[in-house]
Amino acid sequence: MKNLKKLSKSALKNIAGGWVPPPGESCPAGSCQYKENGPCRPYNANLCI
Repeated sequence: MKNLKKLSKSALKNIAGGWVPPPGESCPAGSCQYKENGPCRPYNANLCI
């Protein structure tokens, strides 16, 4: 396991938490929020709000 580097806290948040759109904006096409103020997730008609 050569050439590994430690991820920053910011990079780790993006991986674990997903992307949350700024107020007044929405998730990119093909994704949606499963809960209010939650991260964008792959589109699922049964879970999207």
